[in-house]
Amino acid sequence: MNIRCVVLSAFLISATTAVAEEGPKFWSTDVELGAGFTSGNTDQESVNLRIDSKRETELWINSFHVSALQDGDDTADRLYLFYRLDYRFDDDRGLFGRIAYEVDAFSGFENQLDVTMGYNQTLIR
Repeated sequence: MNIRCVVLSAFLISATTAVAEEGPKFWSTDVELGAGFTSGNTDQESVNLRIDSKRETELWINSFHVSALQDGDDTADRLYLFYRLDYRFDDDRGLFGRIAYEVDAFSGFENQLDVTMGYNQTLIR
């Protein structure tokens, strides 16, 4: 499966929920970018990126996550994406759907895709 299709699907799903409901339409987003360089007996370079984005309205919660890690020695090369959509019946109950995609050159798999759906309920407050 093409990674662009996964990302495009996540944004299309969030766009349809934004049209379907009144209320705040802003995303809260955290972005982290890091780089590490070491030298000595061995030289190593690594770069990582993490993006977490969330939009919450009265009935819907949209969450999107991207993380990537790569180093110059080809010992780490990973991309992980997920999108989650939650629908609340009330404060204690709801439904959710989640799709995740991972590419990790050193995991033994070319890529992994998982789809999860479920029901959630708060039992203890």
